[in-house]
Amino acid sequence: MNRPAVGKDAAVGTDPVTTEDARLHKAMGVLPYLLLGLSFAGTLAVGGRPVEAGWVPWLTALTALVVCYRVWWQVRCSTQRARIAGFVLNLVVTLVLVSISPLYGLYAFVGYLDAVAAFAGPAQVWALVAAGSLNALAQTGGPDGVVQRPWLFAFLLIANAGLAVVMVQVDRHRQQTVTRMRRALADLQD
Repeated sequence: MNRPAVGKDAAVGTDPVTTEDARLHKAMGVLPYLLLGLSFAGTLAVGGRPVEAGWVPWLTALTALVVCYRVWWQVRCSTQRARIAGFVLNLVVTLVLVSISPLYGLYAFVGYLDAVAAFAGPAQVWALVAAGSLNALAQTGGPDGVVQRPWLFAFLLIANAGLAVVMVQVDRHRQQTVTRMRRALADLQD
């Protein structure tokens, strides 16, 4: 996981770690596990088809696989190639989970965060669209919902993917503005 530069020796244009930055970084590390746990617990609590069909052992195994993946992503996933492979693996497993229980859409949100971490440029847009499609699938009620209301899936896909792309662009603009301001401040201090 990319960590920001630390301390006053951090180069101008990088974000030095503040207490707030550290808390946010820690929260973002915990968020996938929290959402995954809520998805699993919600599925068991609601019951329905996944429980009645006897899929709980599969859900448990897939959820455990995702936990292992998340640990790998946070601890060992340091190269671009590994992040891309991890993103694709997580996308496929999340697709299976959302197809079994749309409540895994809570966890599918993490795909947006992973897309930003794994990709840049046009590939990032496509990764965000892929993450948005999983969220739209969950919001539509899974594969049955897509078959019954394909127009709703299409609408939610456009909305989810569009919002994600816009939010990433807004954040990128904010980061560039902060960088320019820090450079200007550093120039004034010299």
